[in-house]
Amino acid sequence: MINIEQKASLGATDVTQIGEQNNYYGISLSDALDLARKVSDEQYLKIKPELIAELNDKFDREFEERFEKALSERTAKDEEVDEMLEEIGLGRKC
Repeated sequence: MINIEQKASLGATDVTQIGEQNNYYGISLSDALDLARKVSDEQYLKIKPELIAELNDKFDREFEERFEKALSERTAKDEEVDEMLEEIGLGRKC
């Protein structure tokens, strides 16, 4: 808000007009919030399926890596147990 003080027309003496001038540029706050909500909703709908697919892929890769690691560790332990049993003459019978 800008306060304006202006003298009256030519020839007038000791007359002062006082007023306020409002310079509003751009959209209102409520319009800006509405626009932000609309853009957010539109983008969320686009991003959501892509994000879910990306997260699923990441989960699958991580699960597969951890499963393979656990399986190899388990296999190594089984082989170690088999060797120990063979050494004492109690080999596994499957």
